[in-house]
Amino acid sequence: MPSHEITPRFSPDSRVLAYAYAKGPDAVVELIRTDGSSVWRSRVPGRPVPGWQPVWLPAGDALLLLTRAPDGTAVWRLDRARGDATRLFTVDRVLAWPSLDAGGDRLLCASGGGAAGLVRLSLARMRLEELTPSWPKVSPVLVFDPSEGGKAVLAFLARSREAL
Repeated sequence: MPSHEITPRFSPDSRVLAYAYAKGPDAVVELIRTDGSSVWRSRVPGRPVPGWQPVWLPAGDALLLLTRAPDGTAVWRLDRARGDATRLFTVDRVLAWPSLDAGGDRLLCASGGGAAGLVRLSLARMRLEELTPSWPKVSPVLVFDPSEGGKAVLAFLARSREAL
């Protein structure tokens, strides 16, 4: 595992670990079984977004990854069995820190650049919805807690102490 990887993710069945890292202009996603053997490695166009860990779908048959694209942020689906990457859609803004709801149909992300807000992406409708206004010095992050039945918690990441 590359030394700069920050947050690998276990599959829902806890038998496979997924992680992503940047290599050149692309993202690389790798799956490794818990016994240490490699399942596959897949290269995806675009650098991973901040909070770049892959997000497992609840069934464990695929994962999602967000990468930078010339026209915004690309949302990719990677098949667990083969590692095939399919670009689902692209949104016209910079997104980061993805979190999937318990049902697996909505992806929540911080949206930003100079200012940050919170958006929800409907994976079925491939549509973006603004959830919060943009704040210049604070990044909101919505996290789902599966131990609490998928209850959402809104947290804020300050870019500086003065923002608090």
